[in-house]
Amino acid sequence: MGKKLRDSAADTEPEGLEPEGDAGGETASAPGAERLQWRDKRLVVLVAAVAVVFLLLGIGVMQFIVSPAELAARTAPPEAGVVTAKIEERVIENTVVTRADVGYAGAVKVKIESGAETAIVTGRVPKVSSVLNAQDLALEVSGRPVIVLPGDLPAYRDLAVGSIGPDVVQLHTALASLGYAVDNTDTFTATTAQALQALYTNLGYPAPGSDAPVGDRDEGGDGSARAAERALQEANDALAAAHAAYAAGSQPRSGSAVIEAQNAVASAQRALDTAVKAQAPANEIADLEGDVALAQAVLAEAQAPEDLGTLAAEVSSAESAVAAAQDDLAVANEAALPGLPASEAMFLPNLPRRVDEVNVERGKSLSDPAMVVSGNTLTLTGSLTKQAAPMIEEGMEATFSVTGGEELTATVRSVSKAKTQKSSDESDERDESGESTDAPSGPYLVQLRPEKLTSAQTQALRDSNVRVRFEIESTGGEVLAVPIAAITAGPDGSSRIEIAPSQNADPDSTEMIEVELGLSAQGFVEVISDDPLVEPGAHVVIGR
Repeated sequence: MGKKLRDSAADTEPEGLEPEGDAGGETASAPGAERLQWRDKRLVVLVAAVAVVFLLLGIGVMQFIVSPAELAARTAPPEAGVVTAKIEERVIENTVVTRADVGYAGAVKVKIESGAETAIVTGRVPKVSSVLNAQDLALEVSGRPVIVLPGDLPAYRDLAVGSIGPDVVQLHTALASLGYAVDNTDTFTATTAQALQALYTNLGYPAPGSDAPVGDRDEGGDGSARAAERALQEANDALAAAHAAYAAGSQPRSGSAVIEAQNAVASAQRALDTAVKAQAPANEIADLEGDVALAQAVLAEAQAPEDLGTLAAEVSSAESAVAAAQDDLAVANEAALPGLPASEAMFLPNLPRRVDEVNVERGKSLSDPAMVVSGNTLTLTGSLTKQAAPMIEEGMEATFSVTGGEELTATVRSVSKAKTQKSSDESDERDESGESTDAPSGPYLVQLRPEKLTSAQTQALRDSNVRVRFEIESTGGEVLAVPIAAITAGPDGSSRIEIAPSQNADPDSTEMIEVELGLSAQGFVEVISDDPLVEPGAHVVIGR
């Protein structure tokens, strides 16, 4: 019976629980207890999570539930007040700001006119980055120099005595700038030739313009000129001989025939005088008078000069020969005077110039272009609006910055109207970074020269685009300033500001104070007043 009770007790044990027993039975029932505890913990976590979710949902819903009182408070109009700004201490500057491209002056392709069919470069080839100044030699071609001269017009023709035109004016200007004496005219004269002679002598080359070898030249001419001088001397000698012959032919004759005729006149006159004194008959006196007249006629014939017509013709012929010889000499002298061949002149504007590219070699034929040159110093080229251009003057200083923020100074070299400009409805082409890819395109161009750049700064600035700032007017230091909107006009035309005790103050609590106005720029204006209320930090009314 006891065995049955034990079996019944075993049958009534809860499922999953092991009956108490020995040590071996306790070890076998532990995993089941742990599983039961884990199930209880998951249930607690689940209940807590659901509670948190419902809490958050409740908070979210409450955000959209507004009470009528709160809604009325939110939509009620603000209390009446004034809009104010504070009086500041600041520097007021009237400035013009633009962008400028940095680089050397526009590159120029240099073409040298060749005076010969085959022009060979024989020396003086410049190096890249070398500098060309006025009166320098750019090249030597076929043994002749190519001289650098200041000017805008390229050499397009040979110049010689008698040439007239703007290129002659340019040559005179260039020679005068180098210290050579020239005439202030548009005509190539002997003075111009003398200046060129001195220029070539200083450069160590014979001056051009002679058709004779260098060894045959003498001062003031060549072999042709000397031949013309000899011809002129001979013509002058022939003219002197003709004049002497004419003078001799014009003198009265002398000699035995004249003396005999003179004696006959004297004898006839004495006979007449004796007859008259003796009161000879009238017919005898008449005969004697006829004898005197005949003797006088013979004397006149004896004393008559030679025929001067032939002599005069000889003098005239000699004078014509002299005039012709003088003309020939003038032509020969002009031919001997130095000229300026187009192949020996390189006119360049804005000297000095930097050599950027050389396309010729010594011993080879001259190529076109011979070289490419640009300005020797960096130049900032920017654009200005029509309104800003009148405020920028030559010699004015401006500031710009290099990479790293260092501020540098530049001086305005020129302000000129742009040759071309875009219409207002055209848009700039921009690259991927948003920067404009076009050169400055304002209606006016301004060029500036940077001051005292180091080599590193020059390299950093070249081919860059910088922000340029022109200071037109400045207070020079901090002053009291208010927004322009704070200024009102009084009945008498005076300027006033309205001081408020605070932001959004009662309109009835403000006070009007007269002030003097100073510089106005950038939306602010300088105010000057002795009133103690006008101080930094005070509120001024700018709206209601």
